[in-house]
Amino acid sequence: MVVSDYYVDQNLIYAQRNLNKLQLKRFKIEFNKVKALCQIPDVKIMLQCNPHTAFKRIQKRKHAGDTDMDLNYLHGLNALWVQHNKLNTNALLLSFDTTALNKLQMALLAKTILKTIHKTFDYASWRVASKNKTAMRTATPFST
Repeated sequence: MVVSDYYVDQNLIYAQRNLNKLQLKRFKIEFNKVKALCQIPDVKIMLQCNPHTAFKRIQKRKHAGDTDMDLNYLHGLNALWVQHNKLNTNALLLSFDTTALNKLQMALLAKTILKTIHKTFDYASWRVASKNKTAMRTATPFST
């Protein structure tokens, strides 16, 4: 099971929004090389909110790199994500609308998701280990 807190395709989404055509063409050449080395995730988990809520949250947290971001930019990113998710169905997508959640509720949701992933990963590892032991028992005729 592949679990990551970073989805490599988000680089492509941001590049589509920020680069001109020539830059994007060059970026895609290198991006495709890197992506070919990455394993496709089993599950993608997206915590989403509408662009207005995202904009308010960005303004509230006051990160240095976010100072020139505007609402139109976020609407454009959102549209690219929607398009990307419709075209890329190679993994299960679990999407959670966090628009109405406060900071405490977001933390609880993240904790619940991580706990569920951990349990699922433990179960998947146990199943693989069980299958390997069975395969070893059947493949080794002289084992006790």
